[in-house]
Amino acid sequence: MAKAPVGADEIMAAADLKPLLAKVKHDGDADLGCALALSDAKEAVILMDRKAKPKQVRAMLLKKAKEVGLGINTLSLRFGAASVDPSDETVLRIVVNKDPAGGQFHELMKKRIKLGGFKDVIFVVDTRLDEEAEAGETQAAEPVSGQQTSQTGEQQQSFGQTPSAEAERLQAMMAKLSGSIKAAVASHPELRGALVAAVKAFEALLPEADFAGASHSLEDVVRLLKQAAAGGGANALARQAAYRKARADWNDAIEAVDAQIERLAQALRATGVPVLQEISNAGLNGVTGNHKVPLMAALMEIGPGSPETLAKSGAKALAAVRAFRSHIESDKRIAACDDNPLDIPVAVRATLGPALAELDQALSATA
Repeated sequence: MAKAPVGADEIMAAADLKPLLAKVKHDGDADLGCALALSDAKEAVILMDRKAKPKQVRAMLLKKAKEVGLGINTLSLRFGAASVDPSDETVLRIVVNKDPAGGQFHELMKKRIKLGGFKDVIFVVDTRLDEEAEAGETQAAEPVSGQQTSQTGEQQQSFGQTPSAEAERLQAMMAKLSGSIKAAVASHPELRGALVAAVKAFEALLPEADFAGASHSLEDVVRLLKQAAAGGGANALARQAAYRKARADWNDAIEAVDAQIERLAQALRATGVPVLQEISNAGLNGVTGNHKVPLMAALMEIGPGSPETLAKSGAKALAAVRAFRSHIESDKRIAACDDNPLDIPVAVRATLGPALAELDQALSATA
């Protein structure tokens, strides 16, 4: 039997969130230490602890992820304190060290905490959490007076004193990349923010002896350097932006058509017109001739549209888009919906056609 894929439940099951928070509220304890991130598979990962400080929970999350083999996107990693919102017990309130990484982060976290019985999650940024962490890191990084070291002065300033062979190995690997990092920042300024964030994460985690987290950050640096070397700068970012816009427009279009078909179906259920009766029973999936599901699956494989996922799955999605375009142009059920005699506004071809054309163009540019 194939082994089940490792998921966020390996770190903390969503069903454990609400009883843990309820107990904290009942006992009058302080907020829970909390760390949250996105996995490499774009799954929301949350860990909470009643006793550990936020920064410690972050280290615990990374350690557990390494133990179970769950890839974590360290650039998305946040830490702070979680509690039940005082004005609404169905809302989870999380104070975090920095602004969460975009709308996708919030939506994925919201989806996960719903499994724990909450209807929404709100984030409140408190930069003092980062300042406290940096103060602790600075103190930990101070070399012991008189202690000999083979590190350069620049390395001591960045990473502090660490006797661990693993730390020295990671340090040496990052040092070898310094020239490439400077060159990538100079030639691809659009990658500067991501590279600086990854390096800072590495510098913060290594003095803590958090080698799993430091390794993840080092991998992020290597990935970004490969992206720059492969011409993944402005052109790749432009292609990614075009894909994301096309994907968002497609989502809006399919939701609009879904709502149109449902309104039509409600009006048709009492009629005896065969083709329209068939539509009322089948819904949008029936009208789209099993083209919607394969396309949505292909788009999910691409996710937010990184150069890697576009290269890997873009051709598959493009084929699904073109098959869908051909279908809506020729299918009699779609024509019957658009030209229905009940004066129910339906525009499957006019709504999906442009959105599919935009997806076609965006995906063709990455093929």
